[in-house]
Amino acid sequence: MSAESNTAASTVANPYAPPQAEVLDAPAADDAVGVVRPFSPRGRIGRVRYLAYGIGATLLVGLIGALAGFLSAAMGMPMLGGILIVVGYVGFVVFHAILAIQRSHDFDQSGWLALLAFVPLANLAFLLIPGSRGSNRFGPKPPPNGKAGTFAVVALLAVFVVGILAAIAIPAYNDYLHRARAVKVQGGF
Repeated sequence: MSAESNTAASTVANPYAPPQAEVLDAPAADDAVGVVRPFSPRGRIGRVRYLAYGIGATLLVGLIGALAGFLSAAMGMPMLGGILIVVGYVGFVVFHAILAIQRSHDFDQSGWLALLAFVPLANLAFLLIPGSRGSNRFGPKPPPNGKAGTFAVVALLAVFVVGILAAIAIPAYNDYLHRARAVKVQGGF
């Protein structure tokens, strides 16, 4: 026998030889990512999505309420506008409760903790407590946030901050102008 055929035969016949096929590593169980279901209390939702969906729902309810009030006043039926606003607000509360349940699931707590979402200042816990790393008893971790989602949250927060500052600054500036005109009329300047 030649040396080449002897080496080839021993390599093939050797049961202790390393595998020749390419082996791919299986993903770890903690690498699993869940699906976001904003209208179901099951599953988990991260802080950025919780904030984005909450702010978006607030803006949507405000827009629908303003539109309903305007249309009902234009039609001469103020009671219809009031009913539509109440229905929209109830839908908003239910949607926010679902988001709070998912958020409490994200840091591995019972959905009953979502009742804190309706307590002033205690609801900040949903924004400050980080979610569990990897899977927990409520499912896999939520999908990572994209750049667009993070930008949307920052932009919406900026709109709220600018709105609050404008609500404070504009009346104060108008009061200043009114007092300045009164002093000017009295001959103080």
